[in-house]
Amino acid sequence: MIVGKILSLCKRIRFQPGQWLLVRPDDEELKFSLFEHDGWREINSASLPSPSRFSRHILLLPDQHCLFRHRAFPLDLLAAADLEEAVLLDMEQWLPFHEPYDHLYFMRRENTSWSVSIWAWPQAIVQSYLDQLPAGLHCTHIMPAVAFSSISLQQDAPALLVQTGGERQSYAFVASGGQPQAIAEVSSAEEARRFCRAFIERVPPDRIFMVGEEVPYWPVDRARCLPQSLPRADLLNQARCSGVVDWRDPLAWKKPIITLLSAFMLWIAGDAMVINLASYAVETELKHTTATATGVLKHREDVAAMSSRLAQITALQQQQQRAENILAIASKVIPDDIWLNVVQVNRQWVDITGQGKDVARLTVLLESIKGVKQVLLLGAIHPDARTGLETFQIRLMLSGQEPA
Repeated sequence: MIVGKILSLCKRIRFQPGQWLLVRPDDEELKFSLFEHDGWREINSASLPSPSRFSRHILLLPDQHCLFRHRAFPLDLLAAADLEEAVLLDMEQWLPFHEPYDHLYFMRRENTSWSVSIWAWPQAIVQSYLDQLPAGLHCTHIMPAVAFSSISLQQDAPALLVQTGGERQSYAFVASGGQPQAIAEVSSAEEARRFCRAFIERVPPDRIFMVGEEVPYWPVDRARCLPQSLPRADLLNQARCSGVVDWRDPLAWKKPIITLLSAFMLWIAGDAMVINLASYAVETELKHTTATATGVLKHREDVAAMSSRLAQITALQQQQQRAENILAIASKVIPDDIWLNVVQVNRQWVDITGQGKDVARLTVLLESIKGVKQVLLLGAIHPDARTGLETFQIRLMLSGQEPA
């Protein structure tokens, strides 16, 4: 899902190559050059293409406004992340102006040291050129003209670069990787010859290039025009203006993609939190319902137990009442010459113990009582020799019928 959203976003953005536009100050006006398939083509300000997110507008500063130094810093003492601070400290030693300035540097590793080429120029000079730009046009990169020419060399080999134009010409020795290590402004053939002799043995015969239409002071026969090509992207990025995002660089999409992914994850997390909250509410309600149901069941069991006990009590009361009724009837049936000594009442029977005369007739009288199922003699009838009375113990087995 996430990959699909990113691909959909990329399709909406529609990656496009954009335009390469050079802005060259010439006397009191700006000249523009647009890169096409066959090289750089000069255009006027009325023909400028509409800028896009992927356009690169490069302001080339004249060499006479820029100061150049080549420095070497020990590799074992400085890491790549510390070079910026080392360059700034070094610039404080040789910058002649105290006004605000901008700078640019190229670095590469050479044996046991960092080889660093440094340019510096006043910010006021740049601002004067930026104020002349047509409305809606903004520069994405600012760099000296000789720096742009050096990083436009395609082959990774030393070269001698001659920047012609006006009475003074710039000669530069460019080491491997497009890094100028020596730049000089010459105004005569002797000065040009002196500079070239210092580096001519380190430059292949076919690596002497000329930028501009005027004839260089020296060497005329060996210099050839600089091929029309785009500069190296890694070195050009170091000249990118502050706040400008190079959307051609894949790493430039890192923050927007991370932001989109973070927003998407927050969206998913928000839904998950809502679902979890709803699940928690449902779970809480279920626990409450379960607890209530458990309480109801417990109360139901208690009610059932109490009902059972009440039924038992009622049955006992009924049995007791039946036994009492039977005893009441028996008191009327039993003759006056027979009397009772002990009466024991149970749920299913009633035991009577007593004495009297002619006790045998008592069993027939008791069986006639409704509610008495059977009359049992629990022992033999024993006459008392002293009183002449018969002692007896009889059990009345009760039935489920109510006595009449």
